[in-house]
Amino acid sequence: MGTISPPAATVKPPITTVTPTVTVATAPGTTSNIDRSTFQTIDKYTLGTPESVTKSVDTLATYLVQPAKNDFEKTRAIYRWITQNIAYDYNSYLTGNYGSTTPASVLTNRSSICEGYSGLFYALAKSAGLEIVTIHGWAKGISYGVGDPIVGPTNHAWNAVKINEGWYLIDSTWGA
Repeated sequence: MGTISPPAATVKPPITTVTPTVTVATAPGTTSNIDRSTFQTIDKYTLGTPESVTKSVDTLATYLVQPAKNDFEKTRAIYRWITQNIAYDYNSYLTGNYGSTTPASVLTNRSSICEGYSGLFYALAKSAGLEIVTIHGWAKGISYGVGDPIVGPTNHAWNAVKINEGWYLIDSTWGA
């Protein structure tokens, strides 16, 4: 009779745990990749804008973005100048007689409603080489009452700027 050999032992490699390295990228459109430490310098420069460069959109845009090192800083400079130098024309809002809201008129008059703010922001941003759109929509502002229906034409305008593949909403009217 022959002998029966036990089955050969299966040797299993030791169990090891591997923790993968995960690179966390900042998602486009987030605010965590904005270096706000430069904003104080940008603001100081912008708020010292000489009147002589405010006669045209292109001249103003060129001046405002001069110290900017990136599109965030360009956007900040434009936003800061508009919110400091353009007043909301509340009387026009109440009467519905808005007058001209073109960027040139807003620069000259230094006041407007949201359409003028967003139009000026758009024109300055375009001149500065930024990718920008104007958004028309609804805002529950001063004329809104709780429960009011949202019907009819839109009542507000603001902008979105594309920076580093992400879109950022900018409302210079409400910033002012």
